[in-house]
Amino acid sequence: MKTVRSSSDLSLDSSRLEVLFKVLQAAHASLVPEQVYAQVVHGLGELVGCAFASVTLKCEDRFEVVAQVGWPEGAVLDLGKGLPGRAVRTGLPQFVPDVRADADYASADAGIASEICVPIAVSGEVVGLLDIGSMADRPLTEQDFRLAQALAAEVGRVLRDAGLYQKHQVMLQTLLQTTPDIITFKDRNHRLLACSRVESELAGLTMEEMVGLTDFDLFPLEQAECFQAEEIEVMRTGQSLTV
Repeated sequence: MKTVRSSSDLSLDSSRLEVLFKVLQAAHASLVPEQVYAQVVHGLGELVGCAFASVTLKCEDRFEVVAQVGWPEGAVLDLGKGLPGRAVRTGLPQFVPDVRADADYASADAGIASEICVPIAVSGEVVGLLDIGSMADRPLTEQDFRLAQALAAEVGRVLRDAGLYQKHQVMLQTLLQTTPDIITFKDRNHRLLACSRVESELAGLTMEEMVGLTDFDLFPLEQAECFQAEEIEVMRTGQSLTV
């Protein structure tokens, strides 16, 4: 039987929505995962008021903290016990509203009253954890649990996209190094972003030295003006141009 949740069950209040919005902004503005990790823990610590929040990533046989508030620097999670271990073993989000009622809980002596630990997954594999804890004066709620799951999913997406981007960059560089064709990539101001090795050799420069140059740095004035006019036409129409 399908369970239908009410709109109130799925909603987040303004502070949690603000955290999610800021993380989405960071994720769409950059492919640098570290910036997203920092925004996640900052938002949870500053806006939601968690006692600690951390993003940990798998490094060989352990999970290392890569961004945190309220944790000691260089902390390493013990995956043999507690919520982190349970989250890794099961691959499922974990929420303990009251640590006194959980026999598995490992950090009760730290004064933590409630904790959430959500796996960060890429292609079905757990590659990290988002861990949140709170003191008795600000217990975690189901809204926090839903927010943590949304944030963990976004971190996983960023990690996936960053990996794909790096893979595509390697493929692109291999193509530019080996193709016998002249290929150039330019920005909207007609500056070179990248080019094939053949193009750079014709100019008597390295591929790295070509970056930032325009056709006016490489060709006679009349020819450079012709090239630029063609590029302007392509940008104006959005259509490819064969000359």
